[in-house]
Amino acid sequence: MAKIGELYRLVQVLSLDVVAGALASTLFIAQYLNVTLPLSVLITLGAAVWVIYTTDHLLDAKSIQHKAHTLRHRFHQEHSKKLTWAVAVVGIIGAVGVYFLPVVTIQYGLTLTIVVGLYFLVLKLTGGNLLMFKEVSIATIYTLGIFLGPFSLAHDFSDTGLWLLLTEYLLLAYINLLEFSLYDASSDAQDQQRSAVSAVGKSKIYWMITLLFVLLFTCMSVGVFYWLSNAPLFVASQWVILLMTLGLLAVLIFRKQLERRQYYRILGDAVFLFPIIGLF
Repeated sequence: MAKIGELYRLVQVLSLDVVAGALASTLFIAQYLNVTLPLSVLITLGAAVWVIYTTDHLLDAKSIQHKAHTLRHRFHQEHSKKLTWAVAVVGIIGAVGVYFLPVVTIQYGLTLTIVVGLYFLVLKLTGGNLLMFKEVSIATIYTLGIFLGPFSLAHDFSDTGLWLLLTEYLLLAYINLLEFSLYDASSDAQDQQRSAVSAVGKSKIYWMITLLFVLLFTCMSVGVFYWLSNAPLFVASQWVILLMTLGLLAVLIFRKQLERRQYYRILGDAVFLFPIIGLF
């Protein structure tokens, strides 16, 4: 049992659970749009998510001049050379995957690539002291990434439910990373890492998360009421969104219980695997 725990901890430190959540979510969205995703889309998305997250963690770890206080940053400090090589290899695999993508997906992807490139450029130029919340930037890029493939292959964008689903995913991603910011406030302060909490304080972050939850429940309530009679597929998708929302609500409510051994990260990242339920 201990070995299983250690293995999952390694999966988590390497952000492989984040990659799995991204793939589960993009397949869920594709099913909603009645779109079949080529294998190249999944490979490229998985590679892109892992490269972006790992590069971000490597930059954070490099900026810490002492031994990091979090397992994730310590791991990236101790294995920086190996991980840098891994980023290069996975990046090449992702680049090869691009060759096999549908042309329209490449066009969408180029736009997002420019956005991500600008993000890392600003991150480097400012030394990590972004004017905007880093959490918001990453959450937005993550959400756009998982919607990119299905969106590029869809033919009808008139479905209001689709845009509501995108909004809900954005809200979920924002809540996820802002909650992590609360949990990591102490270690971030020790490692002099800039975060939403260090920018505005814990009390305001709590209010922001509460507001995001209110908006999320409002979206679900209005959406289900409006589409109940003529869009059963959308209503079904809302059950998945509800489960994801309740999972993140549990992360916020049971903070003391989940803080031990960073269980909050297990549940917080696992909610993006819940869309697997909607695939069956």
